Order: sequence, then structure tokens, then C-alpha cells
Amino acid sequence: MITLFASALSAAFLGLSTAAAPEVAISSATTGETNQETHRRTVVFEVQNMSCVTCPIAVKAAMNRVDGVEQVEIDYQTREASVTFDPRRTSSVAIAQASTSAGYPAALRQD
Repeated sequence: MITLFASALSAAFLGLSTAAAPEVAISSATTGETNQETHRRTVVFEVQNMSCVTCPIAVKAAMNRVDGVEQVEIDYQTREASVTFDPRRTSSVAIAQASTSAGYPAALRQD
């Protein structure tokens, strides 16, 4: 599936037809919805105790160590972490716990 997605992405950048490539929808970062086709979920955490510009490195490393986490993006200015993961393999609770155990308490952002 990744190969097909990469082929479709390459074709799109080269201006080629993507008729044979499947469409892949990405879940919304703010709603925390799960995309059934890709089994990805993206959530945003508020992260405490980030007091210097190197703190996001520790938070990202802790969250990335959780099996099933696919991507972590940290915004130091807003003290937030956007995490994409496979909900069949982990949960937002496990990801928050990993950050908290590293000294950076994390909680799901309340919209």
C-alpha cells in the first residue's frame, strides 16, 4: 500500500495520471478521527514542562518509542505535539504516558 501511495504521489508531482492509484484520505489533526482505510489517527497533545528548545527532542523521542506511533511533530511555541498513530497498535493514553514518564506531562488538547 505504501508503494502504491508513493507511486501516486510521484505521479502527481510529475503531472502524470493517477487514475490507477487508489485515493488515500488522511484524518484530520483536530478531530482525532480514524481513517478506516489507512488505520491512522492523529491527535494533538498539550505538553507541559517544555522550558527550552531542546525539550521537544526528548518529547518526540519518548512518543516515537511507543509501538504504533507513525509521526510526531512538536510545536515548541504552542507547547503542543501532533501525533499520528495506528489505533490498532496503541492508544492516545499510552502516548501521553510515554511523554509523562519522560518528564513532560501530556494531555489531549480540548477543542
